[in-house]
Amino acid sequence: MKKIIIICFVISVWTTICLAGVYFSPSGFAVNVLSHWTILNAERLKDNPLLYKVLDVVTSDKKVKEEAKRLIDTGQLEFWFYRDTADNINVFLYKGNVPKTIETARKQQFMDSSSYDYGFRKIAGLDAFYVENDGVVYGTKSVQCFIQKAPNIMYVFTLTCDGQRIKPLRKEFWTILSSFKSLD
Repeated sequence: MKKIIIICFVISVWTTICLAGVYFSPSGFAVNVLSHWTILNAERLKDNPLLYKVLDVVTSDKKVKEEAKRLIDTGQLEFWFYRDTADNINVFLYKGNVPKTIETARKQQFMDSSSYDYGFRKIAGLDAFYVENDGVVYGTKSVQCFIQKAPNIMYVFTLTCDGQRIKPLRKEFWTILSSFKSLD
């Protein structure tokens, strides 16, 4: 019974923090996010520590959860969950530069043999590289977009979802990124 109450509480809090409109990230960017995406970041989790239970949806590996919690707590990682699924977008800052050529992307391991779509884009006038490939977990797909924030600092947006939902979620991913604005 206690477990059911906790789950109901987490779900009720989770649904109340859904956004419809512009999201201002503590990492220095803004994007338009639809209300069915639930954003978990340090600020929200500090106010609602039970929301850490949501990480159980992503992984059962205790070490992975602890590392995710540490990165979220320090503001280095955000998770955006799609509805009540494990499908998510995670966002973090990464040291490095967006590759300028496909050859450089391969050498710097931005892509591998499972990458089946990749290329360059401008996102809000900033250099970006994207790559799509099979996810680490069987049956999932992953789309990553690396956006140059400043010299040697990139935003990394990664969509990971069930392979059967890749088409609509890929479209939402690019719709979200098309609204990206750097606040720096």
